[in-house]
Amino acid sequence: MTGVELDYLFLDASHVKMREGSRAEPILAAWGITTAGKPVFVGLAAVGSESTGAWHDFLTDLTARGLRPPLLIVSDAALVLIGAVEQVLSRSLRQRCLAQRARNVLAKVSAGDQAEVKAAYWQNVDLTELGENVTPDQQLVDWVQRRIDAFAETWAGRCPAAVKCLLSDRQSLTTYLCFPIEHHKRVRHSNSARPAAAPRSSATSPARPAAFPWSGRCLIAPPAAGAAKSRN
Repeated sequence: MTGVELDYLFLDASHVKMREGSRAEPILAAWGITTAGKPVFVGLAAVGSESTGAWHDFLTDLTARGLRPPLLIVSDAALVLIGAVEQVLSRSLRQRCLAQRARNVLAKVSAGDQAEVKAAYWQNVDLTELGENVTPDQQLVDWVQRRIDAFAETWAGRCPAAVKCLLSDRQSLTTYLCFPIEHHKRVRHSNSARPAAAPRSSATSPARPAAFPWSGRCLIAPPAAGAAKSRN
């Protein structure tokens, strides 16, 4: 990892049967996007169980091999994973996977309401009505958070468990909004079966990944809850 500097680090775990007839075992995976906009495989480890200790050892090994704290870590809401991240890479900002949170919310909604709730959930982070001149800053975060409030008010009566789920750790749902707009759809979730494709800049040819104009050195505007954390 020496010489590789990441803007974005994605963490996830999958359960895989290592041999026929055996139980599925957790595989911890890490991949990222460099400050040059290139996707990179970071690490993979088979563990006996997905625990804070396992994630801690995995992340510690990566840092020992030269991984520096990225600007943003994208993952699901597993407490064992979050606990390890806060111990080993506490200086990085954290984004909760929106796709995983959507599945959590919908699991607490009746079949008859699922389609409507799903549409409303993703409407919370749809920036279309703001037009083309959207600035990634705290005002944008606040705008989406107000939409989440409106969602909660609308559905609290019919789907209280779903609303409670959505509001849990809600600030980590909108961290990505302080990063470049063209990166949003890629860095707001951790769903990937391979290293993430690099976000492309509209100002460059789509034939190759674009370098991030801000070169991973600072955020356009830091989130309110816990301002941007230093890499060093």
